[in-house]
Amino acid sequence: MKLFREIAKELSIVILGILVALAINNYVQNRKNKQFLQESISLIQTEQAENLQKLQKSITSQKESIQIYQKNITADSLSIAELIAKSKGFTTINLSQSAWSKLLSKHVELVDYKMFKSLTKIENQLGFIDDIKVRLGDVGFDRALKTDKASKQLVLTLMQDLVRAEEELAEEYRHFNELTN
Repeated sequence: MKLFREIAKELSIVILGILVALAINNYVQNRKNKQFLQESISLIQTEQAENLQKLQKSITSQKESIQIYQKNITADSLSIAELIAKSKGFTTINLSQSAWSKLLSKHVELVDYKMFKSLTKIENQLGFIDDIKVRLGDVGFDRALKTDKASKQLVLTLMQDLVRAEEELAEEYRHFNELTN
């Protein structure tokens, strides 16, 4: 019986030591995870602030181009290429999403649902903007010499869609910033 008590006592000490070590390890890992998440959010916010500046400039420029394009759209003698040139063209910008990709690849489980949903919306909106840019480029190139109203209107609609998509992206950037502040 005495031997059993000794073994139980020794075993209890070992188990207690393991539990303390696990608790310390868990505490340290939680601190590392919080630090990683905070650093990632900070990087995302910095990246998004830069993107937002680019977006605001792009939106302003695009709206000016659209106004000039709209003023001249009824001129039957002007082709789409001439209209685009006259309206100073349309600009495309490259927006970065690398900080979110880093977080996504390493510790997506640390991100709460609202933040994840916002970042996913941003990622989807970036893809949508890229699709509009490609479509606008394709239509503009394919119909560059066209002078018909329908072709001109299609280009105008795509330009307006691009601005709306960029405005929605800017709004989602602001929403994410509200969530993380």
